[in-house]
Amino acid sequence: MTDPVSLISPYLRAPEEPIRCAAARALGVLGDEDAAPALVDALLDPDPDVRADAMAALVRCARPQDAPAIRRSLQGDPAGDVKTAAVRVLGRLKDTASTELLRALAQDRCEPEVAWEEGSWDDWLDVQVAAIAALGDMGAESAVDDLVRVRADEDGQELDHVVFAALAKMPGRGVAALLDFLRDGDARVRQRALTALSGVGGSGLTPLRDRLIGDRSAGVRRIAVDCLDADDPVLSALALKDPDPAVRAAALTRVAPVREDIVRSALGDPEPGVRAAAVEALAAHVSPGDRPALAAKLEAWLRDGNARLAAACAEALPKVSGRAALGPLRRMAAATEALVEVRIAALKGLGEVGTPEAVDVLRAAAVDSVRQVRLAALAAAAALIRTGLEAGARNLLIGAMCGDLRTEAFGGETATEEPVSGAAVPGPGERGRIAIAPEGDIVPAKETPEVSGSSDSGTGAEAPPYPRSTLEAIQATGFGAPGRSPRPPASPATAGRVRSRRVPVGGADDVDADIRLTAVRLAADCGANGMDEVLAETALSTESDLRAAVFEAIAQRAAAMPLAPVLRAVLARSLGSDDARVRCAAVRGLTAAGLDHARQLIPLLDDPDPSVRAAAVTAVAAVHPERAAAGFHDSSPLVRRAAVDAVIAAGEDRLLDDGLRVLVDGSHADSLMDACARHIEVTRKLIGMLSDPQVSKPRLRTMLEALGGAGGE
Repeated sequence: MTDPVSLISPYLRAPEEPIRCAAARALGVLGDEDAAPALVDALLDPDPDVRADAMAALVRCARPQDAPAIRRSLQGDPAGDVKTAAVRVLGRLKDTASTELLRALAQDRCEPEVAWEEGSWDDWLDVQVAAIAALGDMGAESAVDDLVRVRADEDGQELDHVVFAALAKMPGRGVAALLDFLRDGDARVRQRALTALSGVGGSGLTPLRDRLIGDRSAGVRRIAVDCLDADDPVLSALALKDPDPAVRAAALTRVAPVREDIVRSALGDPEPGVRAAAVEALAAHVSPGDRPALAAKLEAWLRDGNARLAAACAEALPKVSGRAALGPLRRMAAATEALVEVRIAALKGLGEVGTPEAVDVLRAAAVDSVRQVRLAALAAAAALIRTGLEAGARNLLIGAMCGDLRTEAFGGETATEEPVSGAAVPGPGERGRIAIAPEGDIVPAKETPEVSGSSDSGTGAEAPPYPRSTLEAIQATGFGAPGRSPRPPASPATAGRVRSRRVPVGGADDVDADIRLTAVRLAADCGANGMDEVLAETALSTESDLRAAVFEAIAQRAAAMPLAPVLRAVLARSLGSDDARVRCAAVRGLTAAGLDHARQLIPLLDDPDPSVRAAAVTAVAAVHPERAAAGFHDSSPLVRRAAVDAVIAAGEDRLLDDGLRVLVDGSHADSLMDACARHIEVTRKLIGMLSDPQVSKPRLRTMLEALGGAGGE
């Protein structure tokens, strides 16, 4: 490949200012020292934007021999952006010849030695901060007194953080100055100094160790805790005796791995926050003999402690008490007067208990009036399913997905052991039924008359067999009627009553809708038996948000596990949905499942929604890359990005070349910039395109802007 520096450098002398700026930024992204001479020359450009871009590029590629020119520009160029970048360059180069100038600029504007634009006071403030940071990068010990004096200037800007950070990089006098600040009368100053020193290492703090842990400021002592070794005996003393509870809790957390006895002692701390830290540290390591006593404490604190302590106890109880934690956790989960975070912790603990009785509590909480509580209950059930400890959690989540839980809460029917399933999957704009042929194709089902005889009609006619799965329902041609969901045969207990799983939207039923949405989203990666069928049935919902959530869950499911045939059928049949969210999820799901539906997806390359077009480009590229390459012409950056990724993944070098030309001709610098940042081969190809002597000015600018914007800082 042609040397990129030699290709781009000449454009620093182009007549057009935007091209010169773009060339400077592109050279900066390359970070090649060979670009430094041309960039130094560009510091004399008549346009301040070009000079600023050239100096910013030199931050990455300047050489030590460039320092005099950088210094002259710092002094003579009035543009503030140029000066700030110049200071950064000199700091990176550690140019000792610039130390005096930087020391001066850290204190004032240095007029008339340094040129400034009129009314540029803010520019100097930026340069001042940059100069202080640069002196730190250079380790300029001679500047310590200057920096101490600057931060004490009552009329200046607040500089403690930048000054202390710079002093911390000076291992001799700088660190010594910071240690002196630990004696400052202002606790905030002591805290800031100690924070800066903590990044250096604790060796310099050893002589002051006793004074730091005895500092009258709790903030200083709290920072000192993090500067001490975990096995330092003083941490144990701080954990038990420091007057500030935050310091005790921090010290306790540090010593917990090596001093279990200290953690046990902290269980008697008068401050709930410290006891909470002790509970969190001890619960996983408690010995069998200590379990009864600790369990009693946890149950008492669960009832009477503050929020953090009660939540810590709720999460620790299953580890300490096992199934015996059910009672206290159940009471707390149901306590509507308790703080929400405590109830949530109790529900999480019940999920760890994992017994059928614990799941019953989760079921009740899943219809709570507080949304966070409902979410915690359903999340705990989903976690049980993922770990294989279903214990009724499957039925809970399925019931929530089907919209049954609110009915139960208000005294309606309880959910059946197996979810109601089975329904026709309508096509886009249709209400007809479909069937799956033996080859796996989806075909229209033969219509059959609705069965008139049912167990509650009084005719005595035999009802058709109820399907065992949604797949069976889709395949069936003699069950139910067009546009109707099948129902199970009525039992003696339910005869004469009509059940409906359709949940109306609005008003009091908003909670119901939220429960279903939450459950569907949580079910995405839950592989329990029956989950596929329920997702397929729920995909028939007429409520758009729920339907979209189902298809998103199916798409995620396809990426996490093998996709069931019934869900493949649902996805394929929904490619023509009038909801773009459904179409997009269907395309992504089929793609993730590794199914060859390219022929069906090709029409979606012209979909009105860009997210669908982007998903279709990704899917089609594996089989028909030339069709996916049409995405380079798309008006949406999302689709253009998908086209770049898809063509590169398919290894279609020729299509990539053609596509990049399309992007260049269309002045899509944003898409090219994004592609360069993610694919090195795009950068190489753009540089190669620059070698064309006939390249037009608009195309040249687009390519340079793409190359110059891909590197960031």
